[in-house]
Amino acid sequence: MNGNVAYDSVREQNKYIAKVFSWMGIALLISAISALYVGTNPTIFYRVNPFVILILEIGLVMILVGMLNKISPVTATALFIVYSAINGISLSGIFMMYSQGTITSAFITAAVMFGVFAVVGYTTRVDLSKYSSILFMALIGLMIAGLINIFIGSSFLSLGVSAVGVVVFAGLTAYDIQTLKEHQRVFGQNHNMAIYGALQLYLDFINIFLYLLRIFGFMNSDD
Repeated sequence: MNGNVAYDSVREQNKYIAKVFSWMGIALLISAISALYVGTNPTIFYRVNPFVILILEIGLVMILVGMLNKISPVTATALFIVYSAINGISLSGIFMMYSQGTITSAFITAAVMFGVFAVVGYTTRVDLSKYSSILFMALIGLMIAGLINIFIGSSFLSLGVSAVGVVVFAGLTAYDIQTLKEHQRVFGQNHNMAIYGALQLYLDFINIFLYLLRIFGFMNSDD
């Protein structure tokens, strides 16, 4: 009897995580299409207002996270899809800054790294929550260093920040995957929580990709 209960629990857990990954994958696909379309059409690209895009992104995330328990599953899904499309527009500049080969290499490497740390987060029995404070402190440090570098403009500082950023978001990927298992135990197959989980993993992947892109771009600066 206990064996059947344990099996059902694992099956429900896997079903939930598969749902989260499905929505994350959909969001990444939408962002990729949006970024590619805008980034390869200079006429459209130069008409985009970065400030407006930033405000829309922040607003959508605030609504999605802040009202997660109040909005309907349809609304949560729509907000996530719109956010991924808008974020794709904000990422479109990479097609102006980097070669196609550099972008592809960074994406493949990010996918492999994300997959490895997702497996680690899912399979490890170590409680990763005890490392969460370190990861979030490192994240704040990255933001501060990034702001400072806006004024300094040091390519070596940017490279160092990018290297640390890859490590931090790889760790956050493992932590977020482990957290998803707890979410499923508490909330069951709650759709809005699955969307929230997809948003977290989506951001983890995007950040790993962008930091790797900077590193690869620095290494292939002759492209």
